[in-house]
Amino acid sequence: PKDLRPSFNAASQYLKDMRTWVSKYSLVMYYLEYEEDRLRALQKVLQEEPTQRSAEDIKTVLPIVQQIPFFHQNFQLPAEEYAKLCQYFQFKELQRGEYLFRQGEIDDKLYVLLSGSLAVHMSIPEDPTVTKKKSPVAAGVLVENESFGESALLHLQPRGASVMARE
Repeated sequence: PKDLRPSFNAASQYLKDMRTWVSKYSLVMYYLEYEEDRLRALQKVLQEEPTQRSAEDIKTVLPIVQQIPFFHQNFQLPAEEYAKLCQYFQFKELQRGEYLFRQGEIDDKLYVLLSGSLAVHMSIPEDPTVTKKKSPVAAGVLVENESFGESALLHLQPRGASVMARE
């Protein structure tokens, strides 16, 4: 009779690997569902009139505001100031190819990307001595949880680049 132990051990290991994979996959799915639920709740709060937000609404927005590097790097804010900042954030949804803002516009907003990605591009003169024609140059990509627009917020300067939704 043939020794079935090697095939039994292989099958046993395979089932163990499958259980591990399924549990990891389920955990990832749970995490994605949690993130989607959290994002929907955040979107709902941010679509409300900022001055009408409840204490519970502030608790929904607060973790995002507390993670914005701009505030950590430039200010020593006490915890209650972060809660006050939550009153000012609003939600804006972009469709693929839609511009959030264009280079040269004056704006006074700081943005935080909650999901998706944004393309950043600048127009620079091809030859400043000959023509004023400008050609766009890719300057980067912004991804989830990145904040941007700080200098316009602080200095009311024209935007140095254009930002457009990629997805």
